[in-house]
Amino acid sequence: MQKDSKCISYAMEGKENNMLETKLNVPFYGHVRQYHNIKAEIDAKIQEVLESGQYVMGPMLRRFEQELAAFHGTQCDSQH
Repeated sequence: MQKDSKCISYAMEGKENNMLETKLNVPFYGHVRQYHNIKAEIDAKIQEVLESGQYVMGPMLRRFEQELAAFHGTQCDSQH
């Protein structure tokens, strides 16, 4: 097994109730590595939220919802 992967074994039923075992190598998702790639952006946004004092339903959530809706080609209609 590689350092950054896990081996997953699962079974599938065949037509005659035979069990078929298949193994997949699924790479481990490195959250820390991803964080370090965009650390400055994440840290700046966290600081912005903390300094605003609006942790729930604040302007950052509204911006996120608008950007997510635009990404998916739809409109955001939340009213907070």
